[in-house]
Amino acid sequence: MNKKKFCSFYISEYHLLTILLPYINEQILNSQNVKIILEDDMIEYVKKYLRKNDKYNVNKIIKLGWKKTKNENLVNAEKADVVVIIGKECFVQKINERIYKNEQIKEVINCYNVETINSIAKIVEKHDLVLRTTGFSEIDKSSHNEQKRKTIQTQI
Repeated sequence: MNKKKFCSFYISEYHLLTILLPYINEQILNSQNVKIILEDDMIEYVKKYLRKNDKYNVNKIIKLGWKKTKNENLVNAEKADVVVIIGKECFVQKINERIYKNEQIKEVINCYNVETINSIAKIVEKHDLVLRTTGFSEIDKSSHNEQKRKTIQTQI
């Protein structure tokens, strides 16, 4: 099975939740098993964000954990259909290497804080789609046009 690899870029935890939660909520409603793997705790941000948004399945979203992954060597993504990885570039890369062979995983969403990466364009090239607040955007991998790269960076 081919995994779909998505990426997302955020400037704050609340911006990330604005991007992710509609998609995660949809996956939960479609009975998909979602696993969140975090470099840093986000539970307080999630609870505060969900208090102001009644359109989500609050209990199931909170039960996803949102706690820091204690030991990245022991990442358990078994029985997950969708894995969301949130952290710095090196953390995201290590987790991707650990879960790559798990054939049950259908989708991986790699989320990067824009302040902690060197090149958005290089990250985007390694993914199938970009998840934004407006939904998914396709990536034209055949083009190395610098103007398109700049456009992608300004839209994030």
